Amino acid sequence: MIQRWWVDKYTLPPNHELYQQRAPADLVREFYTDLFARRDELKEMAKTLPTKERAETQKQIDALEEVLGIKLAADGPMVTGDPWIDRMERELFEGRVPDLES
Repeated sequence: MIQRWWVDKYTLPPNHELYQQRAPADLVREFYTDLFARRDELKEMAKTLPTKERAETQKQIDALEEVLGIKLAADGPMVTGDPWIDRMERELFEGRVPDLES
């Protein structure tokens, strides 16, 4: 996936020295930076679109947020069964900073 993204972004082959010299962590960081930037662009664009097109753009935003791991559940916090993690999830869902000490 990262290789395909890089090839599409730079229109260079994957055996190009610029790709080969990059550390995997640098490629992943740039990939996620681009995803966050794309999400922000879509959010700005959606503000000016008609309702139908806005709904389609929101689907793209939702898909990006799911990939990025930032999609919040609309119906409540995630429940894991672990009391400590569930308490943290509730606090995060409520917009509070979790108390990591207790």
